[in-house]
Amino acid sequence: MSEDPLLLSRLLDWTAEVAAQVRSGEIFVPTASGERWDLSVVGDDEVEIWVVSWPPGFRTELHDHGPAAGAFVVTSGSLTEGVWDPIAGRRVESRIGTGSASAFAPGHVHDVANHGTEPAVTVNAYSPPLAEAAYYDVHRQRLRRFAAARRTDGAEAPLEPTAADEDVAGGT
Repeated sequence: MSEDPLLLSRLLDWTAEVAAQVRSGEIFVPTASGERWDLSVVGDDEVEIWVVSWPPGFRTELHDHGPAAGAFVVTSGSLTEGVWDPIAGRRVESRIGTGSASAFAPGHVHDVANHGTEPAVTVNAYSPPLAEAAYYDVHRQRLRRFAAARRTDGAEAPLEPTAADEDVAGGT
């Protein structure tokens, strides 16, 4: 599936709308517990939108979002996104601070981490809604899928093992 600029623009618009609700206090995000927290605020056949807290030190593994395109905006704090560059055969990191946003097409492989000392909060949107994801490690400058997750109920789904040593040519 190719990148759809109109869809990516709509995802960014949706995240901006919900981010305004977070900043105004209309949507409360508990960050004091030091635990990761998420809340589904929109979920239909077209899109799902989540508010997520990122405690200091929390990070995701290198993953994709299946067939979904996505976008996120940081409403407070800052995160580091490591994006897989299939041509270079490595992750490329960038810092995403308060007010900054990122959008991506299906096939985007990344990890996200809070390397700061304060919690971060994001608003994330996906279209179509998330149904699956794959998790990767890097072996000899190539991605190797080591697990898959399928959503059954709720935001987190158990990992289901996939074939070991499954290289992904060029990264995606």
